[in-house]
Amino acid sequence: MARPDLTAHGVPDFLTAPPGYEVDFDHPLRKNDVAAYISAGVGLFLAFLFFAQFLYVKLWVLRKADGEAACLTLSWIFSIATQAILIRSFYNRLMGLHVWEMTLVQFDESSKIMVLTPILYAVETGFAKASLIVFYYKLSPQKLWKWSIYGVFFLVVGYNTAIFFAIIFACKPLQKNWKASMSGGTCINRPAIYVATAALGILTDLVLLVMPIPMIVRLQMPSPQKTGLILLFIIGSATLVTSIVRMVLLLPILRDGDVTWAISGAVVWIFVESNLLIICASLTTLRRFFIHLAPRLIGERGSSAGHHLSGSAGGHRHPFKTIGSHSALKKVDKFGMTVDEQAGFDLQTIGQAAPTERAVVGKGKDNPERVTTKRLRRQESVNKFGDESSEVQILDEHSAARDDVDVERVII
Repeated sequence: MARPDLTAHGVPDFLTAPPGYEVDFDHPLRKNDVAAYISAGVGLFLAFLFFAQFLYVKLWVLRKADGEAACLTLSWIFSIATQAILIRSFYNRLMGLHVWEMTLVQFDESSKIMVLTPILYAVETGFAKASLIVFYYKLSPQKLWKWSIYGVFFLVVGYNTAIFFAIIFACKPLQKNWKASMSGGTCINRPAIYVATAALGILTDLVLLVMPIPMIVRLQMPSPQKTGLILLFIIGSATLVTSIVRMVLLLPILRDGDVTWAISGAVVWIFVESNLLIICASLTTLRRFFIHLAPRLIGERGSSAGHHLSGSAGGHRHPFKTIGSHSALKKVDKFGMTVDEQAGFDLQTIGQAAPTERAVVGKGKDNPERVTTKRLRRQESVNKFGDESSEVQILDEHSAARDDVDVERVII
């Protein structure tokens, strides 16, 4: 039983030491402090790398700051805050010590940390899983899928909000949350809230893992690609394992009064899980990242993002992008005339640019080769496929030799 009036060597402490234990406030026995520093340092570095590639793809390659990016950015900010506070707690000897080797002031400070960090961690978890849910939402237009996404979203938001308020109002009055010497007042079983947090995290991780698998199995794609996609989702569910480990490590604090010692192992796994939340949510852009910078590493023949063509206005412009490699293919208009490969349309000023002259080389079946100059507006080049403007088809070189065969590729 906690007795704030007890002293060891004349210093007020919170809990009496067991018989035969020599209390040393200057050199207390430590637990898991080195493991905490290592897991936090390595995890923060890896999480930063994955998060950086995520932002690079979203903001530079796709040029699209959407809800997924906003949620993951907020999650990363709260992840940094959570881990910074916990690292400080180990450094200042507020975590990983026996309660009886902490002064009453230290224990009050440690209690504040055990109130604040679960709140920050709940917010981080909520935003990280919301980021994945936003990504899932775009996978299918089916109504059943959309309603399933809504259900998971409200589950994640609901349980994290409940935990948020349950921790804040765990004691009455509020100050009793972190003041061990306060007499009177009542508190709910706060360690039970920590275990419930881990259990609900396991549930939502399992749901997020299982949800997309039936859809992936039905996809019409080569088996190696399908297997790789499933493995990507399985890797993304690594937080399921860490949640289970953390819950097992939290169970002893339900019956152990030496809470700062017992909880230290679970705190180490908070570092691991906190960074994995960021890493796993960043995997959604990883394939696009490699296609853009190193396509051969993932079996792609080339990256359309790596091509730059000179337009009429000077400088470099992106060409039309096609699914697959287009290095060995030719562009032709609707009349079968080959379009100059160096001609690129600036798509950034749609509807406002002046007409652009383009030289088009064509050769008919019975006619000699001729050069025609066509004046095209950039807006027409986008909006009038099939009219007199600039319909663009991609013809395979072998098929182009036969007049009766056209192979059209999708422009993206």
